[in-house]
Amino acid sequence: MSMRMMIHKVHLWLTLPFGIFIVFLFLTGSILVFEKEVVTSAAEGGWVSACGWENPQPFFKTTKQLHRWLLDNPSNKTEVTVGRAVVGVSAIVTCLILLSGLVLWLPQKLQTLKMRFRLTTGKGALRFWYGWHALAGICCVWFLLLMALTGPAWTFAWYRNLWFGLLPQSDAPMKVILSLHTGTWGGLTTQLLYFLAALAGATLVVSGYYLAFKRMKSQRRK
Repeated sequence: MSMRMMIHKVHLWLTLPFGIFIVFLFLTGSILVFEKEVVTSAAEGGWVSACGWENPQPFFKTTKQLHRWLLDNPSNKTEVTVGRAVVGVSAIVTCLILLSGLVLWLPQKLQTLKMRFRLTTGKGALRFWYGWHALAGICCVWFLLLMALTGPAWTFAWYRNLWFGLLPQSDAPMKVILSLHTGTWGGLTTQLLYFLAALAGATLVVSGYYLAFKRMKSQRRK
């Protein structure tokens, strides 16, 4: 078995069991990107309250509990519940999936590099979703990696300490990690990019499931 095939199997077999959790984390994470702006707008009588949403805080509180703990809320900051552990492990697995996907995206021949940036339409669902999986993946991979690499800091103390070691000069390392996780480090521009990347990340899992199903179905026919 070639190295590329081994990496493909790692990419696939990590996604199959964890994909549903990863989709869930990306979708809830996309909702939380603009939490501060929405809550502030509602409090100040801005466009959110004008739309009739007077108090969005309970919604965001529940969404955050889903995103961090799958509603399996810990009794204190250090307790690692099952839901919290699943979220943390899923984030670490997401890093491995993204890195293996990045390796698989690299063409074996430089002449075919431009093909990786094409999205084919009108030639069937399989061609479209294969192109989307490759194109959306490379466009979003660095943002998704930042989200996934920082996420476990809210789950595992040992992981959080690793980040603290990387940020020895910071007086508030968790704020730095939070800004990298949510995209606030670059203002509204990076927040919007994070929002779009998180949504695209969810479609990467769905399209990956579709491509894997088609591949397995094709292999059964042979």
